[in-house]
Amino acid sequence: MAKTSRKQISAEQLEEDRAVIIALKQLPGYAPAQGTPTVDDLIAKNQQVEANQEDLSSSQQAVVVARSKLQISISDLHEDVMRSKAQVIAQYGRDSDEVRSLGLKRLSDRKRPVRTKGGKP
Repeated sequence: MAKTSRKQISAEQLEEDRAVIIALKQLPGYAPAQGTPTVDDLIAKNQQVEANQEDLSSSQQAVVVARSKLQISISDLHEDVMRSKAQVIAQYGRDSDEVRSLGLKRLSDRKRPVRTKGGKP
């Protein structure tokens, strides 16, 4: 018995295989030898491939929907956090320790701009 290969089959090769199955169905005297799959076996495996492709397609669509939902929830969370930061600044002031506890710079921690002598170089 030949060793079964598990390499990736291209879409073109799959279409060629399906064309062979159709051609085999049209051969009236086709009688496979012992151990060779029958036309019915090939048709059943082709149906299994189609079912697996449909499962993959629906799974990929589910992943797209899940990613979209995740992105929306992340965006909503970020907007809420930004509004909370703004509320803390409004409630406690720009120079409070509460602002620093959120990971923001206090107003007094910012470096003041320094005027250079003589203008432009």
